[in-house]
Amino acid sequence: HYDNNKQQQQQQQQQQQQQQQQQQQQQQQQQQQQQQQQQQQQQQRQQQTTTAITTTNII
Repeated sequence: HYDNNKQQQQQQQQQQQQQQQQQQQQQQQQQQQQQQQQQQQQQQRQQQTTTAITTTNII
C-alpha cells in the first residue's frame, strides 16, 4: 500500500507540470499577436508620411 501511494503522488505532480506548460504556451501566443498589431500600426504611419510628402511636392 505504501508503494502504491508514492506512485499516485508522482503521477499527480506530472499532470500539474503539464498544465503549467500549456499556460506558458498560451502566453507566448498572446505576445506574438501583440507584435503583429504593432507592425500594422507602423505601416499605417509610413503611408501617412509618404502621402504628406507627395502633396507638398504638388503644391
